[in-house]
Amino acid sequence: MPRGPKRVKKPRRRASSPTTPSTRAPSKHPSPSSRELEDFLNVQERFEEIFRCSKDAIGISTLDGRLVEVNEAFERLTGYAREDLLGGRTYQDLTPREYHASDGHHVSRLLTTGEPVQYEQQLYRREGGCVPVLVSLFTVQGSDGKPMGIARMIMDLSEHKQAEAQLKESEERFRLVIDHASDAMFFVDPNGVIQWANRQMEVLTCHVMYDLVHHPLESAFSSLPVVQTALVSMLRETRGPQLMELDFLGLNETPVWLEVSSTSVQKEGREVGRLFVIRDIRERKQIETQLRQMEKLDSLSTLLSGVAHEINNPLFILSGHIQLAREKIRHGMHESLAQDLVVMQETAQRTSDLVRRFLNVARLGEGRREQCNLNVLAQKVLELAEKDFKADKIEIRTDFAEDLPLVWTNPHELCQVFLNLMANARQAMARDHGYGVLTVASRPISHPDKPMVEISLADTGPGIPAHNIARIFDPFFTTKPTGQGTGLGLAISHRIVTELKGTLTCESILGKGTTFMVRLPIQPRSQSERRGP
Repeated sequence: MPRGPKRVKKPRRRASSPTTPSTRAPSKHPSPSSRELEDFLNVQERFEEIFRCSKDAIGISTLDGRLVEVNEAFERLTGYAREDLLGGRTYQDLTPREYHASDGHHVSRLLTTGEPVQYEQQLYRREGGCVPVLVSLFTVQGSDGKPMGIARMIMDLSEHKQAEAQLKESEERFRLVIDHASDAMFFVDPNGVIQWANRQMEVLTCHVMYDLVHHPLESAFSSLPVVQTALVSMLRETRGPQLMELDFLGLNETPVWLEVSSTSVQKEGREVGRLFVIRDIRERKQIETQLRQMEKLDSLSTLLSGVAHEINNPLFILSGHIQLAREKIRHGMHESLAQDLVVMQETAQRTSDLVRRFLNVARLGEGRREQCNLNVLAQKVLELAEKDFKADKIEIRTDFAEDLPLVWTNPHELCQVFLNLMANARQAMARDHGYGVLTVASRPISHPDKPMVEISLADTGPGIPAHNIARIFDPFFTTKPTGQGTGLGLAISHRIVTELKGTLTCESILGKGTTFMVRLPIQPRSQSERRGP
């Protein structure tokens, strides 16, 4: 084995004639012992040890490329034995032809500048195929300081390249997934600059996806001011995940419903950005509207029998008086006709009032909100349901607060909420013991941040088991017998109240009864002094 670069012998020659004490500057360090000096001079042997034990392949060649020495790692990397490699074979014999020119260029650069050179290439393996490697070039100098050979330190990059390929495949898979997502998704840094976005963002913003990257969030949504304002406010919010629904008029004055969510992305306990997801929920809103109307009609159907009975009674009276009037006219008894006409008119008016009250509750809401008095709304529903409550031997009590503050609400949707809650209470009491009391009360709730008005409906029914309380507002959850409930009434009621910025809660004691509480924000008095819906 060659001894490597001859320049490592220079310290040995310099040390063979050490400077005498008379010519050296005074030193605070003691002179080395002969053993220490011998160890220092054995640098050549240490080089050989490093050469032999290195995990990286090392090959030494002449300036024209002929290999003159390799270590064991070189043999393992290429699969060739040392004897095969040193038999006149050049280094370029071990590399594909397309790398020959670049390898020669790197060698020329090394010899010209004297600075080590590093580059990647492929090496043949004896069993076939190639292995990716990182080559570092160094010069081997002679005693005169001139280059006499080339040393190549070669690192196997197989695992590194495999990891790179896996990472690239993972990134491509990630990009493929988010680009095919039906929701618009994008990530912004703490300064609000978009770092990446998916292709659904192009549909939402009408900007090319790659034009959005590295641009501020505000500029990306300049054409959607409602969305832009919401996103900026969410970006400034330091709390956890946020969810917001936005409705506005889009192109051609078509209504648009969007659900926007924002999640903080943390790394090592520090926020590095925010992930936004924007979902088009127009179809969901249409389905919700249909479900609400279905549940509303289901609730109203329980009243139809009572309403039909109430209408039939005056119609029977009206029909009788009409027949009586015909007989009187035929027999010339005109004097008492005036009284009969008064009775018929009152009966027709009573029937008309009953139909009007029913339609006021049953008609479709148009989504319009206005100032309302909850006492008036609750009383409307009670009047409509009064006949059914009496039939089931259930007493209705009211405890309405006077001069109740107004709330900003959709009266038709809120009537549906009251109708659902009253129907549930009546059915529970009638099914359990055939009688009961429903108490409907109202009161203002003082709170410095959010003053509210509360309507409570307390029944004396069987109560709700504790394990069901947490589920009563879940869609399609019901404890009623099959065919006697859709399981949507409370879910839709909860959704309606939540959209009105209020709360719907429940308290129940098993065997004693249940109380539902609807709370809605108070409409500021400054906007209007009007009382009533």
